[in-house]
Amino acid sequence: MDATITVKELLLVVVSLVVIGFGIHLIVVLRNLNGLLKKVNKMVDENEKSIKETISSLPEISENVNTISTRAKDIMEEIEPVLPEIVDNVNSITENVNDGMEIAVSTVETVGENISDTIEAIRDSTVDASTYIKLIGEVIKVIKQAISREK
Repeated sequence: MDATITVKELLLVVVSLVVIGFGIHLIVVLRNLNGLLKKVNKMVDENEKSIKETISSLPEISENVNTISTRAKDIMEEIEPVLPEIVDNVNSITENVNDGMEIAVSTVETVGENISDTIEAIRDSTVDASTYIKLIGEVIKVIKQAISREK
């Protein structure tokens, strides 16, 4: 038993499978969309009062935004001529602070060097003083010995 399949029949099967696949996909998408719409409806029902209040206050909010925008524009127009001067002042202040920091760093370095020199001088003096004390001790020993021999 031989069966022949024509190209037309093959194409008809392929197109049918594609249509069936598209239909299944469409059903899944519609099911997900239906679930999403249920959640949105539930949220709207739960927040209906708040949504109505927000919608009713939108004109007032819009008016406030317009007032704020107008005031901000007026303030910017007032400040605009003075703005370069303010920037110059800020730059000057920054330079003064930098100069002050350089002076402070230089002062700290100088004080540090002087303290190091002082500590080194004290250390040298201490070594010299201990040498003198040892010498005096030796002299006293010699005098003691000389006195004890005379007796």
